[in-house]
Amino acid sequence: MKAQILTSNDFKTSAWSGGTTTQLYIYPPYAEYQLRNFDFRLSSARVETEKSEFTTLPGVARKLMILDGEIVIHHQNHYSKKLGKFDVESFEGEWKTTSVGTCTDFNLMTTGATYGEISSLILAANQQSTVQMTTINKWLFVFLLSGEIRIDSNHKSWMLKQGNLISIQNDCNSTINVTGLKHSELVLVSIQLKG
Repeated sequence: MKAQILTSNDFKTSAWSGGTTTQLYIYPPYAEYQLRNFDFRLSSARVETEKSEFTTLPGVARKLMILDGEIVIHHQNHYSKKLGKFDVESFEGEWKTTSVGTCTDFNLMTTGATYGEISSLILAANQQSTVQMTTINKWLFVFLLSGEIRIDSNHKSWMLKQGNLISIQNDCNSTINVTGLKHSELVLVSIQLKG
């Protein structure tokens, strides 16, 4: 098991038509978002304009979670949906997608046979939760939206502060224990790599 904690110093922020976006993680490490040569990418965006248009990304599967605020997302020729805090929306990158409202969101993009899931977890102070990792789900990412947590697995411990991201790469069945050191809100991302 390999683990790495990333902080704001490791993230890359850039502008897009609706606000700003911060790349939290991209794999493989040499991949570039503009070249679309990634297996998966994690990012967080601030949607600051009342109406915004999503970048068209053919061949990319997208999952979006609202971290703060509220939007109505509209997929042309498909459907519209209202999204609030911790709601997750899955859609295809080639869809023509717009949104109304302002928010901060968390994004997972995957390509090819790479597959991922996003979920949220809220812990009270001293509350513990267990996450199971298997040989199928090769990666677990924990993004700490607020609070402070400790992660324990295989006699190792890691401390995360607000805004930190930990990547845990796994090659066996493992149990991850997550403890809230204070009231904490987390985003969990599980990745199954192709190949």
